[in-house]
Amino acid sequence: MPKKPPASGRIYALVPQPLPEENGGGGLIEYFVQSGGEWNWSGAAEWGYRCELTNYTGSLLVDVTMDFRYEMRRPVSVPEQPRALKQGEITLSRAWPIAIAKIDAGTSDPYVFYLHNCCEDRFINFKAPSSAQAKVGADNVELQVQQSQYNLSQPLNPTSLYEKN
Repeated sequence: MPKKPPASGRIYALVPQPLPEENGGGGLIEYFVQSGGEWNWSGAAEWGYRCELTNYTGSLLVDVTMDFRYEMRRPVSVPEQPRALKQGEITLSRAWPIAIAKIDAGTSDPYVFYLHNCCEDRFINFKAPSSAQAKVGADNVELQVQQSQYNLSQPLNPTSLYEKN
C-alpha cells in the first residue's frame, strides 16, 4: 500500500467484506491524507495490489461500473509447517460491484485503486471482469476490460498469516 498519497490526497481501495450478495456491499473505500502527508497503514493493510484502469477510448468515460468476482477461502494449517497456511474450502463467492465517477482519456492519468485484505481471516481471490459499463457523452457503452498478460493471480493473505510470522 502506498506510503505517500497522490497529489489529490485520495487513495481508493477495494476492501472485501464477508457479506452475502443480498445484503449489499461493494464499492471502493476512499482514504484521504492532506497534501504532503504520509499514510500509516497498520498490520495486514500494508500489503495489497495496485490496480490501474487506463482509458484507451479517446473519450472521457463517466459513471463507470464493473463487477469484480471474489471468493473467500478458509485458511488451513499445513502439516509439518507450523508457520504456513494454505487455502481451504470456499466460504463465500460473489460479485463486488464498483462505480467510478470518471476516467480521463489517455495513458497519462489512469484511475488507481488498491485491493487489500485489512481484516478478514480468509484468503481472498479476485478476478477482474471482462467488461465494464460507462457513459460516453449521452451514450451508454459496454467496454472490454483487458488485463495485462504479466499480471499473475495471487490471493490476498488472511490476517492469521501475519499473526503467525
